[in-house]
Amino acid sequence: MLLLAGMLVACNNDEPTPSGGTAIQVKSEADRTILIGAENGKVYNMKDGSVYASLPGCTKIANMTMHGEDYYVAGNSSDMGLTYWVNGEAVKQNVSGNTYDIARSFDNIYFLAVDTKAAIYRNGSRINETLDIGVPVALAANGENFYAVGNEVQVPKLWTKSGVTDLDKGGTSAHATSIDLRANSQGITHYISGYKIATVNGIEITSPCLWRNGTLLTLPLNFTDQEKNNNVYRSGQGLDVAHLGQKTYVVGYRTDGVDRRATVWISSTDDDDDVKTYWQADGNVDAKAQSVLVYGADVYVMTVERNRMTNTYCTRIWMNHELKGTVNGIVGVDFVVI
Repeated sequence: MLLLAGMLVACNNDEPTPSGGTAIQVKSEADRTILIGAENGKVYNMKDGSVYASLPGCTKIANMTMHGEDYYVAGNSSDMGLTYWVNGEAVKQNVSGNTYDIARSFDNIYFLAVDTKAAIYRNGSRINETLDIGVPVALAANGENFYAVGNEVQVPKLWTKSGVTDLDKGGTSAHATSIDLRANSQGITHYISGYKIATVNGIEITSPCLWRNGTLLTLPLNFTDQEKNNNVYRSGQGLDVAHLGQKTYVVGYRTDGVDRRATVWISSTDDDDDVKTYWQADGNVDAKAQSVLVYGADVYVMTVERNRMTNTYCTRIWMNHELKGTVNGIVGVDFVVI
């Protein structure tokens, strides 16, 4: 999951604004740098595929976020214990554990971690009693408010200052994957991506979904007639979520039981759900949309593809449905635009 840099879209839709902070000037597309965090603990520059930063002690990146020209990374450390990274430099907490997600709000840095159980830290200090949300996956923050999601035995959970609540499972099991916030004068709206789980003839089937302030929406798969004839076990998953104005973007994949298709679901308070496929499988390649973020008025999506014949990977970045770059040989986890 990528928290949208703690950013809110200003009224003119030209400037992203940190939660409660001063507007950050949006760079022109030519001046933007896109950084991809990979499974191997390194950060790559999308422009030329070079290693932008080898994070000290990082064995696996979990999530990333940005604020202006600064970028932040949560992940696993080999021998340094609970650690996050700022602009490539390690910040150690002197306790054992891993960080799962990171967010910046005002001048505060929040991160979601597991030391003994799930915990939230602000500027290096624990700000809560330990509450059990199972395996933590994502965090968002606005001012003094934090929102974290996790999963405990296929029960998605939302953790706020008020405590932990179970999300609606829609009569089945479910799994939360990411969270995004929209704050305005009416309050804070939280969006959570994920998927519902059912079993058909002993086979697990997943359906992509979105929770909007706790209300569960099942997202359409919209397979073609030919795809429907291929396999009855059609499913999908929502892996990340972001918003721009009144539109909400959930990215993930659909599958007919053979290959995955990197997919974005676009929902609005005014329109019916729309589904766009960023990349269409050609029979040899499997793809998913892993992460989404909004920068100014542009929507970026990262996809990860695997060639089934050669078992090789590549990671692609798209802006407004247009391919912007490809880095071969890496499995992207998250990305930022700085």
